[in-house]
Amino acid sequence: MLSTIRLIFGTRWARFVLAVVALFCAVGVTASALATSAIKTKIGTIERLRTTTSDSGDYKYDTIQLAGDSASYTINRSQFTPTLNADQLASGEPVTIWYNQSPLNDPSIVAIQMPGASGGQLTRYVTDFYTHPDQSRTSNLILAAVFAIVALAAILAGIFLPAASKPRKPTVSANPWYP
Repeated sequence: MLSTIRLIFGTRWARFVLAVVALFCAVGVTASALATSAIKTKIGTIERLRTTTSDSGDYKYDTIQLAGDSASYTINRSQFTPTLNADQLASGEPVTIWYNQSPLNDPSIVAIQMPGASGGQLTRYVTDFYTHPDQSRTSNLILAAVFAIVALAAILAGIFLPAASKPRKPTVSANPWYP
């Protein structure tokens, strides 16, 4: 670990490599923050519902597929207000979903509306991202700004700070008792 730190601070090329990696991360986080902030709507009926659990049997998330749609939408029931129970989601149930999609992941449901237990009354279940989308986007943009600052600092260090001097080889002593 110490040798890696010496490499980064001691050589100019390593500073520029660090800057490129940090810039790449900043661009990726910014693109993800802007892409996931758009909430889209879809209306349909649940064709398929699959629950995913961990190895220990704990609930992780559900996957919903709507009739006539090839996309699989992920939904984490534990994130919704009011509480969304497993028995409320069923195949053939008409739903309206609000979702967002990051560039590399399946669409994620942030709000869902379906008939309640009484049959006629519509109930909307929402996540914190649906009610406060700016908070998530802002925190991601702050992270992107931190990566950009690290990249700028590495570029400036590569340009203005000198490279560490290389250690000189010790000279051979003429004294046999003192090497």
